[in-house]
Amino acid sequence: MLARFAMRGALRATVRRYQSTQAVNTLASVFEEYREKNYAQTLPSRFAKEVVGAADANGDGFLTKEEIATIFENIGATEAMSSDEINEAVNTLAGADGELSTAEFIDLLTGKK
Repeated sequence: MLARFAMRGALRATVRRYQSTQAVNTLASVFEEYREKNYAQTLPSRFAKEVVGAADANGDGFLTKEEIATIFENIGATEAMSSDEINEAVNTLAGADGELSTAEFIDLLTGKK
């Protein structure tokens, strides 16, 4: 229970860092809700690594919009975000280099950024 409260606080801080864009907030919330329902006994860092491992289909260390959309399909969350919202979230998270590394995505899911 304490870990869930800590994760929610970390999630809020992460979302604020990305200037609370609605798309980033929704993206993080979808994964957090899925974690709470299906991985409640798993550490957030372990969950994040499993999600990223499943998402990074080609193993290049970066996540594309398509790879994130595929994960949404796999977890039954296709209605949670449109492809435009996923694009906006990835573009916001990727920053200046235009690429969303798996490490950056793990940081989002674990609240380290």
